[in-house]
Amino acid sequence: MWLVCAATGAEARACRRGLADAGADDAEVLQTGVGLARAAEALARRLRRSPRPSLVVSSGFAGALTPDVPLHAWVTADEVLRLSGGAARPVALAPGLLRVAEGARPCRVVSGEALLRGAPATVAAPVAGDMESAALAEVAAGAGVPFLVLRLVTDTPAAPMHPLGRIATDLLASDGGVDRARHAARAAAQALSAPRGAAAFVRASAGWCALLRDGWRTRAASLAG
Repeated sequence: MWLVCAATGAEARACRRGLADAGADDAEVLQTGVGLARAAEALARRLRRSPRPSLVVSSGFAGALTPDVPLHAWVTADEVLRLSGGAARPVALAPGLLRVAEGARPCRVVSGEALLRGAPATVAAPVAGDMESAALAEVAAGAGVPFLVLRLVTDTPAAPMHPLGRIATDLLASDGGVDRARHAARAAAQALSAPRGAAAFVRASAGWCALLRDGWRTRAASLAG
């Protein structure tokens, strides 16, 4: 069986529905939580149980960090990097462990502790960013399980993430109650100050989930093969 990892409940539900519609009975979806630490912990905990997956997939949403990655493209990683201390360091994967999905845009995927606003200067285009893939790759590599990234691009340099999306991500990634309350207050203030923009963001989010679901409907068979 293969294991699809998605950070949020909305992403996990979209993946799960698409896989179910595709009849992918040999796939399991794991909701990891947002951020590197949560993703690593969730996957490590899952790998301690049976059955052992034959492939770990990092899925959900990603942001394009260079202009050559188009909006709503599906991206796959030909290199996975972790951003730490301002430097992007490649995740060490044994030969053959990093897989590339057919029909998706190969690029370098950089994972950080927060949503990235641009590609690190040392990373050559094309580049996409997320907050979980590097941690998932490290855990999968430690267990000797093949790893693949397959994510939907929701924002680009020309079509940046709405401020409410960034605040919502900060909220989901926060640890303590004080931080959560602060980000929740920011989200409420943003929605009240620009209600039309907030409504447009909510509609866009629903559209991303539909695209993620539909993408898995069509891509599950080729990935399983």
